[in-house]
Amino acid sequence: MRLCRDWRRTSWTNDLIIFTNGKEVISLEEQELLKSKGISVNEKKIAAFIGEDGMLEKIQFEDETSVLREGGFIATEWIHADTFKSSLEYTLNEQGGIATDSLQRTKTKGVFACGDTRIAGPSQLIVAAGEGSMAAISVIAALTEEKFNQVKQHA
Repeated sequence: MRLCRDWRRTSWTNDLIIFTNGKEVISLEEQELLKSKGISVNEKKIAAFIGEDGMLEKIQFEDETSVLREGGFIATEWIHADTFKSSLEYTLNEQGGIATDSLQRTKTKGVFACGDTRIAGPSQLIVAAGEGSMAAISVIAALTEEKFNQVKQHA
């Protein structure tokens, strides 16, 4: 977790609470640092966001307690859609996507990955297109090399 040097210089509010929705994702050391800056951490499981006309009024927890809030930011948890993982025997990178080299090759011969398969999270179409192009070039190179080696062996 990366924290700003001076949380007191926030441009919107100094009344900050981090809600983890029942997950223990912030270490005790990080919690102490946040607490020293006046930021509390609430690890209760959230049951509902309550408000009217699209405006948040409070956060309701599963234990039926609540906290008044007028706004907030939500960080989503990105889960990689990799239902074919077991049959292809690839490894994951630090972003939760399929690990490749610079030519988009996985550790499994003949298996290439690009775009959203390499990143578990939001990605950009232009990046995916560029990676797709590189993967296509790599596939053509691998097929050409394979064909060349077959011709060479039969000669």
